Amino acid sequence: MLGASLWLGGLVVGTVAGFFHASPPGGDANNLVATFPGIAASGVWGAVHFGQFAGAWIVLASLLVLYRALEVPAKHSVLGMLGIAATIATGSAVAILLAVDGIALKHAVDAWAIAPALEKASAFQDAKIVRFLEWAVTSYAALLEGVTFILLGLVIMRSMALPKWLGWLICVAGLGDIVTGIGIGNEGFSPTLMVVSLPSTILAPVVAIGILVIVWRKRHEDAPSRPWNP
Repeated sequence: MLGASLWLGGLVVGTVAGFFHASPPGGDANNLVATFPGIAASGVWGAVHFGQFAGAWIVLASLLVLYRALEVPAKHSVLGMLGIAATIATGSAVAILLAVDGIALKHAVDAWAIAPALEKASAFQDAKIVRFLEWAVTSYAALLEGVTFILLGLVIMRSMALPKWLGWLICVAGLGDIVTGIGIGNEGFSPTLMVVSLPSTILAPVVAIGILVIVWRKRHEDAPSRPWNP
């Protein structure tokens, strides 16, 4: 129950922080001429990305709790150990991603916004390079998250503690992340690829809620019945 509760809590923290994220005009984050002014004007850019960082790490902590709960301590499987390693690697990639996006990109765009007219073009190219670095790190972070979800799904499917359909759902979410990561590496934050990421966005909370409900029902059913005492 702790793992699922942390998972949902982390998703809520990340979602709330995301509401304050500057949205690109027309939803096209690849239109840097239109996107950069919004980033420069944002006074909460760093705080928003710190919130997203906190939410992501709470989610990853929940996955480590789930791996530990699903694996028998005396019989750690290769899948479980790979899943834990992938989770830790994902956490590192996410930290780098949000540092690049929340700090480096903000400074680069702010420098472009206040640059003299003769230096505008050069400053824009500098900020564009930082954006490309963000695409690169986002691509690998999504790939690692996809691998983490797939390994978790396989662990769930071989465990007797949870229904196998939860494992299948999180595997589908992981495949969506992998496709998204490959796409971002090739095309950046195109609107089309944002649609591809929907399976992970939708299925992750569904699985977390499913685990929470199933564990709660099992505990309720296993609890010893007490005589009614008015």
